[in-house]
Amino acid sequence: MFPKIFKRGSSNNSNYIKNDLGEWLLVSRNPEISFIDWSVRKTIKKLGCKKFDFYILQYDKDNNIKNFISNKVMIISKQNLRESDIIQGLNKTLENFALIGETKISKLKICGDVYLFLYFDIILKKIKNYHTSVKVLLPPLGIKTSNIPYTPEDLFKDILNNAMNTSCTTEFEVQEGKYARILADCENISQYDNLKYVIPYFIDAGEMKISIKKSELTKSEIQLDIFGFKSKSLIPLVWDNFMSTYAQC
Repeated sequence: MFPKIFKRGSSNNSNYIKNDLGEWLLVSRNPEISFIDWSVRKTIKKLGCKKFDFYILQYDKDNNIKNFISNKVMIISKQNLRESDIIQGLNKTLENFALIGETKISKLKICGDVYLFLYFDIILKKIKNYHTSVKVLLPPLGIKTSNIPYTPEDLFKDILNNAMNTSCTTEFEVQEGKYARILADCENISQYDNLKYVIPYFIDAGEMKISIKKSELTKSEIQLDIFGFKSKSLIPLVWDNFMSTYAQC
């Protein structure tokens, strides 16, 4: 789905943005993604919510079943919409365009905002001719959108495993909003330089310190101290596994 030539984090790329919630591609030339945007926005507006932010967290088109698409989206507003109303409204919006399969909704209330996470499968019959620019999640390296939502521990386990080509168990904590600590026990670490490219996804005007010590012949203990931690960047990745103690209101 993503362009073959894309320099991650480049401020000169007009199709890329980074904000408190993470990193995003602005996708404007995919009619099916635009259609997902239209269908969810229409549903939410019909429920009386006129002001909200919308993001796509996963758009996964099945290779075996024609027109079968799995979607995960995030809606941020001040209104606490009922889950049953959203599902009923989405079915109504899509009744002439798609068959809806499994649908799930999670909700998170933080700092006066309501985060709605909507997962739904569809088989498209046709799409509305609609074009817009849609924010689509560009997850941290090592993270699969199909596994969202993660727990914070599993999230950083997969990030560390990918970055260091190893196998880790992790612990995670946030203190005083802007400081986070990751503790990991890892097997056979072959490299750790990649961490300096991955962890900044979660840092805003701060820094990361890495401490590594051998605990056994093939095992190492790693401590990552993250200063300027962007706790909101966890939200699209962990959904309602986000703890209120992580918030920076």
